[in-house]
Amino acid sequence: GPARGVDLLAGLLLDPESRAVEVLARAGIDAREAAARLDNDAEDLPDGHAEDARAAC
Repeated sequence: GPARGVDLLAGLLLDPESRAVEVLARAGIDAREAAARLDNDAEDLPDGHAEDARAAC
């Protein structure tokens, strides 16, 4: 299916050179930790959405 906002964010967080990672670092947020939390939260999604979220990473 189409990428969702969370899927896009997860993909951006995996690229250490992305602007999203830079912005989060300036805010004191570790992008790797945020990506891990997104992945953990995806496991709680119904109807196979967890697989969609992991595929985006």
